[in-house]
Amino acid sequence: MGNLNLRALRLTPSFMKLYKDKKFSTEALAKAKLTFSNIFEELPIAIRNTALLDALLFELETSDDSVEVSTSHLTTYKSASSSSNKSVLTPSFDMLDLSLDPYIAKNLENLMDTIDEHHQEQGNYAYWQRSVERENKKKAAYLLNRVRLLFFFLNRARSRTPSII
Repeated sequence: MGNLNLRALRLTPSFMKLYKDKKFSTEALAKAKLTFSNIFEELPIAIRNTALLDALLFELETSDDSVEVSTSHLTTYKSASSSSNKSVLTPSFDMLDLSLDPYIAKNLENLMDTIDEHHQEQGNYAYWQRSVERENKKKAAYLLNRVRLLFFFLNRARSRTPSII
């Protein structure tokens, strides 16, 4: 069996105060006496089994050799038909069978085709949007140029007319 090594850490209140104030200078860290080793504080962890899991484990330990025990879809054990060296929790690989119903396979193919078409239409729409934006920019530039020419000719005409005072 392997060893489980879990650690839970949280940021210390003094570090959170500095973080809230956005003071991460060397002086502020030194003033708060924060170093790399005391930014985090370790929290105790307690792991407990549920009552149902305890009952299952007890049942597996004390199960009769002539009784079939099914712990889940993936693990089955039948002591009468299996060899003596098999464990109670030996996995059953029957659930790993990946054969699909032809109806489901056809639906998945149709779904993938539809997704591909949708992706292509998204690209076409994005291209159309970019071309519309380009045309709108050309139109705005043309109108701006016309307005500038109009003002130019108006100012030129005003400068040529004699003023009556």
